[in-house]
Amino acid sequence: MANVIKIKRSSITGNAPSATDLQVGELAVNTADALLFTKHTDGSIVEIAGGAGTNGTNGTNGIDGTNGTNGIDGTNGIDGTNGTNGIDGSDGATGATGATGSTGAQGPQGIAGADSVVAGPTGPTGATGATGATGAAGTNGTNGSDASVSVINNLTSTSTTSVLSANQGRILKEKINELIDFLEYTSPDYVLANYTNDINKL
Repeated sequence: MANVIKIKRSSITGNAPSATDLQVGELAVNTADALLFTKHTDGSIVEIAGGAGTNGTNGTNGIDGTNGTNGIDGTNGIDGTNGTNGIDGSDGATGATGATGSTGAQGPQGIAGADSVVAGPTGPTGATGATGATGAAGTNGTNGSDASVSVINNLTSTSTTSVLSANQGRILKEKINELIDFLEYTSPDYVLANYTNDINKL
């Protein structure tokens, strides 16, 4: 059987022998990188065999597949109810009245009569003075804050700040109508009238 001669070697990528690992002319190989090394006469480690050849050119990319269809959009959420309007602010104070215009000039005196007894006609009234400037407008009142109202849907609550729902208002109206009907048909006048009608039928 033939003898197998194995030189110094490493199977770890990037490993290379150091100067103390080899004698001058001794060989070492990196089996992972396919590199052959030896020790030069100057004591340095040199690579005497290249590694793997250059890579071939990459093949062209395949055609992209078609995009999948879009999912159905979800439905929109229900809009929230609008808050109640705040109370209107009070009107601003009325501005001050403008100053009175100056008095117009007096008209000329009428011509005296021939006999100096009848007074001449009164001269025309002087022109009215210009109207004074309008006073500045008062400031607007502040806006009221938004009201938050609690609605109750029963007839047993003792709250003094909440409002009754329309449904409970309807129920209350029906109970009032039932009470009015009961009082109508059980009043003394109604009973007496029915009793009189029954006697007249005899």
